[in-house]
Amino acid sequence: MHRSHDELRADLVIAGDSIDIDGRYTHYKDPKSQYRVLGFTIIESTDEVAVRYSSEIDRDIEFVRPLNNWLEQIDGVPRFEKLV
Repeated sequence: MHRSHDELRADLVIAGDSIDIDGRYTHYKDPKSQYRVLGFTIIESTDEVAVRYSSEIDRDIEFVRPLNNWLEQIDGVPRFEKLV
C-alpha cells in the first residue's frame, strides 16, 4: 500500500534539507563532470524519494537516482559532492 500524500510531501522536504535544488555536484567516479540538481520526485513503485538531475554538459537529458543512493558513501567518499 502506498503512503499518504502528506507522508510523501514530508519526505520531499527532508530531501530538500539534505540536497540543494539547483546546486552543482560532482560524482566520485569523474570529479571533473558536473551535475545540477533539478528537484525531487517520488518513485511510484516504491514511494522512495529520488533526485532529478542533469549533466551540465547536456542539460536536455535528465536522470533520476534514489535519494539514499545519491547520499551514500563509496569507500568513505560521497557518491555526489556539492561544489562550493
